[in-house]
Amino acid sequence: MAAEWVMWASLEVAAAAFALRPPRRRPPADPERAPRRSILILNGAALAELKDELGAEEYEVVFRSIDELAFTIETGAVSVHETAGNRDLADFAFVQIASFPNPTGTLLNAIAAYLRHQGVDAVNAEGIGAPTRLLQYVRFAQAGITVAVSR
Repeated sequence: MAAEWVMWASLEVAAAAFALRPPRRRPPADPERAPRRSILILNGAALAELKDELGAEEYEVVFRSIDELAFTIETGAVSVHETAGNRDLADFAFVQIASFPNPTGTLLNAIAAYLRHQGVDAVNAEGIGAPTRLLQYVRFAQAGITVAVSR
């Protein structure tokens, strides 16, 4: 019973720290290279042929697969970036999850937590994935709690 209480108490402390910590704002990308607005569509390869109909002259629309994302997690710092263009997901104005092939469900809650913390709007990203160790590490790191080093 005492071990349960300690675990619950540490989770309450972690949750409070996560809720109270303001999101960190990254410096904007080089203004000459930064688009006016950019949208990331994950797992939307089928939509790529319709890109011209999506208002591409007004928006930069980037299509990536879930397999083209990489996480970097350190105590107090989390980064999720797409590997094809090496852009952080926090640099996008909007992220949409278009479909859910594996391993999307496993990664989605961690991606959603990161986007929410960075203040990036997302569609189809909430409440779909399973709670995972990756999600725990993202939330702990954002709260400044030490995370285990893994490779």
